[in-house]
Amino acid sequence: MSDLPARLRFERGSLRLEVPRSARVPPYLVWDDRVDAWRTEAVRYLRVREDAATYHLHLDDEAPHFFECPALHPALPPLRSDQHAAVEAWERAGCRGVIVKPTGTGKTEIALSIIIRHRTSALVVVPLRDLMYQWQRRIKRGLGVEAGILGDGRREVWPITVTTYDSAYIHMREIGNRFRLIVYDEAHHLPAPTLRESA
Repeated sequence: MSDLPARLRFERGSLRLEVPRSARVPPYLVWDDRVDAWRTEAVRYLRVREDAATYHLHLDDEAPHFFECPALHPALPPLRSDQHAAVEAWERAGCRGVIVKPTGTGKTEIALSIIIRHRTSALVVVPLRDLMYQWQRRIKRGLGVEAGILGDGRREVWPITVTTYDSAYIHMREIGNRFRLIVYDEAHHLPAPTLRESA
């Protein structure tokens, strides 16, 4: 059986898969009569890519428009063994998941180390405006680059950007396909109905 050509696009916070309605597709895709295409939440991007072969879909993947990682000038201390173990566990889980450690044990350094190690663009999402500026300063010191700010009346969407949960909710439909990595600081806030929409 030959693979069916399928065009995958990011569209206003969702993924649009353009194949005929009669095509066999994963069950999490829903037909959208408005555009004559299948649609699912953008958070399922990796799953769509992984499932394409199973459903004999040959993807023309137009969804990502990732920023390139800027030139970094790292100035981080070496990770402790527990921090290094957290990074490796996250990588073994497919570079996704939640890193849980007590306050003051260096979760920020872990996130910055992941950006360095994977040479990736990143969006950092925080609950409060003060934390947004704290992260911006920490990125400047640890990575040697300026981070954009999305929120508090600013709209600087750069390869490494810091935003608040509220601003992420408002803007993710436009920027959700620009960053290879999204870091949710204080992720226990995510279960709130509107906040989890950005994820």
